Amino acid sequence: RISGATISYEGKRIQSNTVKVHVVEAIELPKDPNDPDYIANQNVHLEVLVSDTKPYVGEGIYVEYRLYFSNNVAISDFDFKEFPAYKGFWNQDIKIDQIQVENGKYQGEDYRYFAIKKTVLIPQKSGKLVLEPIKTDLIIGVPTGRGDFFGNPITRNIRKSFKTFQKRIQVKPLPTKGKPADFIGAVGDFDLRVSNSKKSLKANESSQLKVTVSGKGNLKLFSLPTIATPNELEVYTPEHKENLKTSVTGIKGLKGKIYDQYTVVPQFKGKYPIPSVSFSYFDLKTETYKRLSSDEIVIDVLAGPLNNSGDNTGVANNGKQPVTLGNHQFAFIKTKTEFTSVD
Repeated sequence: RISGATISYEGKRIQSNTVKVHVVEAIELPKDPNDPDYIANQNVHLEVLVSDTKPYVGEGIYVEYRLYFSNNVAISDFDFKEFPAYKGFWNQDIKIDQIQVENGKYQGEDYRYFAIKKTVLIPQKSGKLVLEPIKTDLIIGVPTGRGDFFGNPITRNIRKSFKTFQKRIQVKPLPTKGKPADFIGAVGDFDLRVSNSKKSLKANESSQLKVTVSGKGNLKLFSLPTIATPNELEVYTPEHKENLKTSVTGIKGLKGKIYDQYTVVPQFKGKYPIPSVSFSYFDLKTETYKRLSSDEIVIDVLAGPLNNSGDNTGVANNGKQPVTLGNHQFAFIKTKTEFTSVD
């Protein structure tokens, strides 16, 4: 750390910013400017770019590994030797269908570059996390300093390994102020919806009740809220489904929707309310917690037997049903037997 410089001007003390210099392990470089290794080291650079080095727990960040090379050399092939370790992160690689070479700047000079690996990371814990290096072997065409009969430069292909430096990520914990008691770790920007496939149906006819959370964020890393149903409805274990793709713009992470689909089969005629469900998440835009609630849904069973209590509103949900006794439900056991002739 290099402290800022200070001066006094018109009775005021002015100080410049401090500068941090990260010293990494030494690299032996050949000093012969005509040596192919020296030319490769001076004209090829493997870098890791991170969209945010201070994210919250559960907040997605975008990581891109770029290969920069000057116009003095050519890259014909690369092969991964060491893949990065993402300890403490959930990760999702982004498929690169085709290498696209673009023009850009590296340390103020004109370079060409292309991405060799892209991924989205979501930190799972707070504190200092480290992105381990990535290593790749390259086939590099370097000039030999000689020309052919027509004056064209002669190049020589060499194989050389390049490795990125470690990247430190300082992950911030989610604030405790205002955190809801039912918060389950959702971070991003979401919507909640509870829907029913049928507004009305008959007893023993099935309907699909769906709890959906959509938006952007860590959609694969939390559970959906569960619904409560009256005992008169037979409800099967929900089927969990996802429709997601990786997002690298706006809120990083995943975008799309996840939902639990319940199959509901009513047993009796009546109106059965499904209470509202709530869902809390941490909003990255406002850095506050938000709560979403669904509307109450009423399942209207138009035809079917009445329940034993005679109450077909579905409001009572204590799990108990009255038992109706007949006049001869129970009788004393007779202790004497009398025989009659069948003639």
